[in-house]
This record gives sequence, structure tokens and C-alpha cells, in this order.
Amino acid sequence: MERIIIDKLLDYFISNKLICKEQHGFVPGKCCTTNLLDALAIIKLSLSEGRIIDVIYTDYSKVFDKVNQKNLIHKLEKVVLGDSDWALITSGVPQGSVLVLWSDIWDVPLNEKKCKVIRFGKTEEKPSYFIRKRDGSSQKLEISEGEKDLGVLISSHLKWSNHVNNAVNKANRMLGIVKRTFKHLDCNSFLLLYQSLIRPHLDYAVSAWNPSLKQDIQLIEKVQERATKLVNFLKHLKYEDD
Repeated sequence: MERIIIDKLLDYFISNKLICKEQHGFVPGKCCTTNLLDALAIIKLSLSEGRIIDVIYTDYSKVFDKVNQKNLIHKLEKVVLGDSDWALITSGVPQGSVLVLWSDIWDVPLNEKKCKVIRFGKTEEKPSYFIRKRDGSSQKLEISEGEKDLGVLISSHLKWSNHVNNAVNKANRMLGIVKRTFKHLDCNSFLLLYQSLIRPHLDYAVSAWNPSLKQDIQLIEKVQERATKLVNFLKHLKYEDD
């Protein structure tokens, strides 16, 4: 039933052009990777033009566990039946007070401790942003050198070594589990396990973070080299010959 409702709503939103082009979630032909690619393109364009860009990462307190159904139904009625109170913002940056006001109205409180800011670009000046808490006081946003964005670790210098290390560690842990669980593997069994349990950690959103440093590439290749040694008749071959 939920799937039917979602499909019908999505068809309605798309046919009536109610979904903006910046929306990637739950939209056919778009995904986390396309979202990351668009965001990175904006950041890189700004840097190429000599500008500084600040990205503020927000976090909501258990947002998926505390959805206000009354507010949700009200919003759906506004969109589907018309008379929407939404307003189009063509430019500018939402201020912290506006974000908190929206959060208060729709009962989705921000987790201020997890809201952070990353500055991209060369500058000695540190970013300074404050967010109003629900009790009326203000809290300065913590400056971060890197944050996980849709599963990818993005650093302020746009290098991917941290993400590669994280992905390689996850792949190696899964590789260890496979090795301890299966004593003998043929090619078909190996491919099934590798493609379903190990490779996804190395491939996820790779078009967004495609590694260019030799050391990062070698780390990924090392995982694949270890993986091929799980197959009996490949154990004694060099990785280049596998």
C-alpha cells in the first residue's frame, strides 16, 4: 500500500512540475551520486573563480522517528490540492534564524551540536556562524575539516584520502569475514561474494570522488589483490596475472 501511494504521489509531483531540479532523492534518474556531483561542481566552480564558499551541514534530531503526521498531511494537502503557502527563493542564502523558525513550525528540531560548517578555499579568516537554539540562546557552529555527505567523506581541501581509507577499511573488514567464513571458494562463489559484500564499499559514488593520487589507488588495488587470493587456483598467481 505504501509503495502504491508513493508512486502515485511521485507521478503527480513530476507531471505537475512540483519537484525542483535540485531535488535528487526519490526522483527517477537521480540518486546520491548525482546530488554529490552537482554539489561538488558548484564548489569547484566557485574555487576556480577565486571565491570562498562555506557549506553548512545541518542535522535533525531523530527526524525519521518523530515525523509530525498532522503537519505532514497539512503539507500534502497544500501541495496536492493547491493553495500552497510555499514561496520561491531565486537567490540568496537562508539565514540561521529562518532555518530554526522552519524547524520550529514543522516540529523537526535541529541537533545544534552536529550542525557544522566547512570552508572551501584558501583564506586565513575563519568562518563564524551562529544558530539560534530552541531556548532562544545562540550557539556558534563548529568549524569542520571534513564531513560525511551522503556516505562520502568530503574534506575542505577536496582530497579523497580520508574517504579512500574509510572505504578500504570497511572492505577489508568484510573481506576478513568472508575469509573466516568460507574455506574454499570457486570463481562463481567468489564473484558473488565480492560483488555483493566487498566491491560496493569501493565503488559507492566513485564518479564523485574518483581517486587520482597514486597512494589512494594502490590502497584500493591492495584490497582487490587480497580478495583474489581467496580463490584456490588464484592463490599462487601474481595479482597482475589474476
